[in-house]
Amino acid sequence: MKKPPLTVDAVLTPYDITREQPQLFVTKNCKHLSQVLEEFAGFMCFKRGGSESLRTAMAAESMCTATYDSGMQVSGVFAEVLCDAVGNAAYLRTNGPTQLAYRDREMFGHGVAYHSEGFGSPIGHLKYFSRCLSEHTIDELAAHAIEIGKQVRLEYLSGISVEGKLEQVFRQDHRNLILTFTDCTVQDMHGRVLFEPAWGTYDLAVGSAVDSAHSGVAGRTALQLYKPTPRTETVRLEHDEELMACYALVDQLRGDGKTSDSPDTQAGLIAALVQHPDEWLLRAEMLDIAGGFTMGTEAAAPSDDDWDWMCQINVGTLRNTLMAAVPVLRQQQCGALVNVGAFGAIVGNAEMSDYSCAKSSVMRLTESLSKELKAEGINVNAVLPSIIDTPPNRQAMPDADFKSWVTPEQLAKVMCFLASDDASAIHGALIPVKGLS
Repeated sequence: MKKPPLTVDAVLTPYDITREQPQLFVTKNCKHLSQVLEEFAGFMCFKRGGSESLRTAMAAESMCTATYDSGMQVSGVFAEVLCDAVGNAAYLRTNGPTQLAYRDREMFGHGVAYHSEGFGSPIGHLKYFSRCLSEHTIDELAAHAIEIGKQVRLEYLSGISVEGKLEQVFRQDHRNLILTFTDCTVQDMHGRVLFEPAWGTYDLAVGSAVDSAHSGVAGRTALQLYKPTPRTETVRLEHDEELMACYALVDQLRGDGKTSDSPDTQAGLIAALVQHPDEWLLRAEMLDIAGGFTMGTEAAAPSDDDWDWMCQINVGTLRNTLMAAVPVLRQQQCGALVNVGAFGAIVGNAEMSDYSCAKSSVMRLTESLSKELKAEGINVNAVLPSIIDTPPNRQAMPDADFKSWVTPEQLAKVMCFLASDDASAIHGALIPVKGLS
């Protein structure tokens, strides 16, 4: 095998990576290798810049970035590069989504969502300007009749002109980076229109030369062309069939508007709670079907159906919840229980005896349980809401003053307070939540 010394001429040697190489380029040490690589890098687009680098990037037909001497960066699919007579880049145009960045960070409001259909801007020095436009102060710009809110005309040495009403000058690090125009016309020295007012707002990226061109985007944090491969694996869960059946039962009860009044149903739900003490979602789902209200009958009515149903959905569901929750709270020696009574059940009302008795039982259960558990670090309290502003209540009482009702959000805030550490000194309280009623 031939072993010629490594030089930049090595790039001229064809090779097939799938076959054994006929030669092996060698260097005496790492310093020699670095010198050759640096010499080769000097001819790469990201080092050379200029119009030739832009044309190379344009031939790639992929997302590339041009970095101007001002620090401005234009990332997009380069579609056209206009040059002056001596080959200097005078205008760069992109097709499709384009990002404007400064020192590898996307500029606010100038991502691909805003420049979704492409971007174009002149490059080079302005007539009568000794320095790049980016280096001038606001006062110096004003001396050249470049002021926000006024009609401005910029003439480049390449013959390209920009004329319109200057709306904004985006500055960063004491540099003028983007000039935003409305009612703007951009054309070259031959009269070709590069931008016209009907197209909308015109953003001019400031820069007198292209220092570098490379593949990819500048603001990679804001625009990721290639998403990193996830390093995590999909967690495949094995579901407990009995537990899933309990979820299905709760969902059926919610859909039917029924409660768990069957002894077998109650036993199954309680068993699931005991077997799965950490299954918080099931507990939350069960609370969603607890409680309820309906106008009852007279206290001496012969039927027990309304009485039994009201007690079951208010007292029975609470006891089922307590039987599942209290052992867990006792084990951890802390926690809070917030029950829901009713302000309307503080006193009896006609044809509401069953509801009043059921909610009164909730209040007495709260007081009894508080005395049993407060020494163990567990707070037990209850809220007593008046009418809650819910769609069913509005439908049932369409002529009522809804503004005086308690909203679910207001009630939830009181309950969250009673469940917080700030309420650790409150035990056995029955808190009225009346709104404006």
